[in-house]
Amino acid sequence: MKDDRDGPLTAPRAWFTPENVAACIAPLKAIHHRLAGPEAALSSIPLAAMRAIFGDDFTVRIRRKPFTVNLHDTIVSFEIMVYKAWQPLETSLYERLVRPGDRVIDVGANIGYFTALFAELVGDEGSVLAIEPEPNNIRLLRKNVAARGLADIVTVAETAVGASAGSANLYTAASGNLGDNRMYYTPERHGLVSAKEREVREVPIERIDVLAADRPRADFIKMDIQGFEAHALTGMAGVLEASPEVLLFTEFFPFGMRGAGSDPLGFLTGLRSYGFEIWETASTDPALRPVTDDRRFVERVEPDRGEANLLCARGEGAVRRVRRLAGPKD
Repeated sequence: MKDDRDGPLTAPRAWFTPENVAACIAPLKAIHHRLAGPEAALSSIPLAAMRAIFGDDFTVRIRRKPFTVNLHDTIVSFEIMVYKAWQPLETSLYERLVRPGDRVIDVGANIGYFTALFAELVGDEGSVLAIEPEPNNIRLLRKNVAARGLADIVTVAETAVGASAGSANLYTAASGNLGDNRMYYTPERHGLVSAKEREVREVPIERIDVLAADRPRADFIKMDIQGFEAHALTGMAGVLEASPEVLLFTEFFPFGMRGAGSDPLGFLTGLRSYGFEIWETASTDPALRPVTDDRRFVERVEPDRGEANLLCARGEGAVRRVRRLAGPKD
C-alpha cells in the first residue's frame, strides 16, 4: 500500500500516524545519540561513505517530490535521509494548523523541510517568507523550493533577523549539527558542536517588519533560531500589529537566550504583552499543555540547558483552534 506523502509502504496506512512514527524514531534516535557521543560518529561514518559516492548532497523523495539534504549534517539532513521525516509530531501539528491561503513566516528555515511543507499547505493563494542566514543552507533551501515547484509561493530572505537592521557575526557549525548556527559566541560545548568547531561569518540582520513589509499580516509564524527569538520578536512588532489572529510556534531555549543577551522570562512576558496564550509541546509527545506560570516554567526548562517548543495563539479564532487540539484541561 502506498502513502501519498512518503512513498511506498508495506503496512496499512492507518498505522503510519505521526504518533506511531515518532514512537519508532525516538528510540532509534536515542540509541544513535548515546552511541555517537559528542562527535556523532554513528552518523558521521555512513555520511562519509555516502559523500565518497554521491558528493556533498543527496536527494530523497518526501511527499512524492525531491528533497536534497547535506551529507555533512549529522542531525537534520541525516534524519530526513534515513527516516524521510523530521520532527513528525511537529509536522503533524503544522498540517492541522496551517490552512490554504495562509501567510506563513518561517524564521530559521534551514534547508527548507518545513518551508516546503508550509508552501504545500498554503497553496497558490498563500505565501511563505523563508528566512535563513547561512549560505549553504540557503543554497539547499532554494534548490528544494525550486525542485518542488514552490518558487511562486516562497520568498527567500538571505539574512538573520533581529531588533534592528545592521550586520553581526554568525557562529556557524563547521561539523555535526549544521543547523546549530548562532548569533552569539558559545565558549563551551553544547549539543554536537563546540566553540572550536564554529566558523565566524558576518551576515546582515534585518527586522521581520521590513522583510514582510509588502505583506505584513501573518497567519502562522515559526521561529527556531537557537536562542535569538527574543530579538526577532522585538523586530516583528508591526507584523503582530497587522495580525490580530495569528499562531506562533517557537523554540524556547533559555541557555541560548541568555547567551544572546536576552532573558527567557522576559521573552515569555513579551509574548503575553502581545496577547498570546501559550502552550508547551514536545517532539515525542503529541499533548499540548498550557503554560500558566511563566516563572515556574522557566525554572523547569532551564536546568541542564534544556529547551522546549511553544505554540502561542492570539485572537479568538486562533485560540479556539489550539484549544480544540489541546482537548479538555486535566
